Amino acid sequence: MVGQATRNVCDPLLVSAAIIDHSAYRGCYLGFRVALVQAPAETPKESADAKKKPAGLRVMFNGNSWFGFVPWGVADLVKAADIQGHKEVKAAKPNDFSLIEAGGVDVYANGVHWWTEPIRDAEKMLESGLKANPNFRVYYHAAWLVGDGRAKEIKTKADYDDSKLADLQTALEKTRKSVETQVDELNKKYGKPVVFLVPIGDATVKLRALVLEGKYPGVTKQSDLWNDAMPHAGVHVMALSGYCHFAAIYRASPVGLTISRYKELTDEQHAILQRIAWEMVSKYPYAGVDIAQDPKSAPAKNVPVGLRVMSGGHSWSTENSAPLCQSAGITGHKKISGPGINANVIKDVTPLLEKGEIDAYVWQHSSVGPEFPKFLPTLVELGPKHNPNFRVIMQMPWLVHDGRKDVKLPEEYEKTDLAEYQTKMEPYRKQQEAYVDEVNAKAGKRVVFLVPLGDGMLEVRKMIVAGKFPGVTKQSASDGHSVLRGDHMPHQGLLGLRLGTYMHFAALYRMSPEGLKFPGKDGDGLTDAQRAILQKLAWDMVSKYPNAGIAKYEKLRPAKEVPKPAPNTGVPASAAPEALKGWKATPNLPHDTVVANYNDYIDKLPKTERPGVADVKYYIDDAARNAVAVVINLGDKQWTHLLVYDKQNKRTGVTKFVANKPADEPKAAPAQKQPAGLRVAYTLMSNGAEMEAIVEAANISGHKATDAPYFGTWHGFVKGGKGGIPEKAQKQIASGGIDALTVATWTWAPNEEAWNKHVGLDSALAGVAELGLEKNPNFRLCWRAFLKPATIKKGDMVVPDFVLTRKTLEKETKDLEAHVDVVNKKHGKRVVLIVPHAQAGLALVDVVTAGKFPGVSDPACLWMKEEAFNMNVHRHLRAMAAYCDFAVIYGVSPEGLKPSFKGITYKSKGGAEHSMEGITNEQHAILQKIAWETVSQYPYAGAIR
Repeated sequence: MVGQATRNVCDPLLVSAAIIDHSAYRGCYLGFRVALVQAPAETPKESADAKKKPAGLRVMFNGNSWFGFVPWGVADLVKAADIQGHKEVKAAKPNDFSLIEAGGVDVYANGVHWWTEPIRDAEKMLESGLKANPNFRVYYHAAWLVGDGRAKEIKTKADYDDSKLADLQTALEKTRKSVETQVDELNKKYGKPVVFLVPIGDATVKLRALVLEGKYPGVTKQSDLWNDAMPHAGVHVMALSGYCHFAAIYRASPVGLTISRYKELTDEQHAILQRIAWEMVSKYPYAGVDIAQDPKSAPAKNVPVGLRVMSGGHSWSTENSAPLCQSAGITGHKKISGPGINANVIKDVTPLLEKGEIDAYVWQHSSVGPEFPKFLPTLVELGPKHNPNFRVIMQMPWLVHDGRKDVKLPEEYEKTDLAEYQTKMEPYRKQQEAYVDEVNAKAGKRVVFLVPLGDGMLEVRKMIVAGKFPGVTKQSASDGHSVLRGDHMPHQGLLGLRLGTYMHFAALYRMSPEGLKFPGKDGDGLTDAQRAILQKLAWDMVSKYPNAGIAKYEKLRPAKEVPKPAPNTGVPASAAPEALKGWKATPNLPHDTVVANYNDYIDKLPKTERPGVADVKYYIDDAARNAVAVVINLGDKQWTHLLVYDKQNKRTGVTKFVANKPADEPKAAPAQKQPAGLRVAYTLMSNGAEMEAIVEAANISGHKATDAPYFGTWHGFVKGGKGGIPEKAQKQIASGGIDALTVATWTWAPNEEAWNKHVGLDSALAGVAELGLEKNPNFRLCWRAFLKPATIKKGDMVVPDFVLTRKTLEKETKDLEAHVDVVNKKHGKRVVLIVPHAQAGLALVDVVTAGKFPGVSDPACLWMKEEAFNMNVHRHLRAMAAYCDFAVIYGVSPEGLKPSFKGITYKSKGGAEHSMEGITNEQHAILQKIAWETVSQYPYAGAIR
């Protein structure tokens, strides 16, 4: 905690002009403002004469009435200097440093009149700030002295006219020297300058000297610079403070900038104040403008500028350049966070594109092509338009199931014929290259680049098989320490994750990652030998691959020079001309309306067809109409769905054909298929009332909420193992009358202690699955991942720690997935499904934190605080749980449904009763979208078949 504990919070603009007791001001804080700004492509040079435009920074301001005008001044000057993206938002609570601890702040600026004291408490903030953000720095407002250091003699504002500036400067220097000593100790501890001082006190002495010399027009007395006897700043000192802080924080001169806030000042006065600020700040070593004077912090030669990077995709994401930037001495790298893991919502990305606040968009998914990401045309259009250095980096993926159809267990990846696998990878890579060439050709320049991670992971697998990768003997490891994580899909393991990180760093910064290490005690989890191999491989592959943007690439290749591999469509020559008669192939993307429509068509394909989408081709006819062919591999055949559009880009029909046999096809796009009703039972902490309301809104016929088996409390159920299930409950489950049983418990992840060593096939989870299948082969156990946030204590308050929550969730999820694999393997099919409510809940936390969930500004409000964030959640997370249950049980999206939660209430033990009716339509829509995106992309939820 920086600064002394506050006794109250007051408006700094309502300060009395009377003489005010020094101690009374200790509690008068300006509520934090956080400038949530992402750094542009170029960071500022760390020198006083920097000519380049400084990079935008995320700044947290904290202070009292001695400082309340500084954020305004900095914001005005940032705007005048045309530094893009500086935005100020007021934090929800005073003294909430969670954004610093989460790495969301670059600069913390503090200003109070007892400015010698807060610095003593800076160490804790620096520890957490630098751990989360290696570029974090702190500025203290080295202000003028209360009462000019002779407070007992000051009774009125006029008494300042009697101050002797020589005595004042001596008193100020004595105070400042003691503070500089503290700053030296802190900077020595961290091995570089991280704490800085803004010499506003010295600047005011300079201004007062000019007043006495008659060189500051319009002001004849020192007392005219102050508002009261304390003294609080008058308008001249307010403006001077803003100029000084802008100069220090942005390491740029304010001279010549025009602001309109202080209309009382003349242009001549502004010019003088600007010169004073720049002279005082640029020549004061502790302000840090000429940072190169400290050899420890001198910028490395030929180090690239930091980039503002936004990532999109799903759980195949590997880009994590921040630690490598820290190791390489690259300053200004910013990871722009989006809503949840996917950050793929174009309405959230578009505003940043239009403001030029993204330098690189990184796409990391299991698919790359016209449908992934569907909004690539928008990125390519808006990105370069508003930021000429904008680019898209697309991670070339490995193949799901190694391109095989017979993979049922992770162990089977050891049996993959890697030569055959490489043969499958090559045409897939060529398709991606041809697609990117088309996009770039249309854009007129190279905007989209490729990172060949799939090929890189294959090379590591070859090394492992050949016994040439130290410390690793299997391609897929259950502990995750191999190329593949040890799951069914497969996801990337630690080696794949780190290789992707090194490759993305190489592609983003066009420099080798060799020799770089993750900072911190734990590092990257690799041995020195393993790291060296992966870094060399990453640089070799990226630097030599023309599509990655480093190797020489003479020109954009026309599509005809790199033809797409001819697909084995299964359509005889006589069939295709019949369906495509009058249509001519074109490499050009159709109108955005058509693109959006065919992507929507793909999204709504049946689950049996959606994973088989292999290609999309474009056609035009003599009337300038468009047609789109969606190629789908289905079993041993390849179908083509030909979507035809009129001149207004409205779809007029769909034709399907395969093997010269047109299929019966309705003219309209198929709607989401209505699932058959199931007999569903809700047990333990499952909230069935909300789920029933959703099912009713979906109009699913045949659905029935059946009697739920009684397990007693979740404590005994989880710890009891198979034998812990009461006899009556066993009979109910084994009767065959339940199709889907939902279970929600606090200790949802396997744990020998919490589960009393009843894990694996001896667990209650396994016992329920076995009982349910006795008379009902379609029985499913839907096991909900529970979101209970980790907490930390801040003063007298307990608050959620979402950083720790995410780390814990990742481990617990892996444990549960491994447990579920054991149970499902026994039965040879998916009996146990995981409802990813915890993951969806954290996605909602991200949306709330980003200020994009109307009506809720603090993620902590999603829980009932009387339970200290234990297990009872408020209405929004309860609804999220029900939407996730619905999506898992019925395999369809809840989006667009309008359930009525009228009359549904909930409460914590001994707490007040709450109503579920408080959720707005806009909030429902966001919850539904998050739930479906989370469930549909999570294999263990069963929506991905």
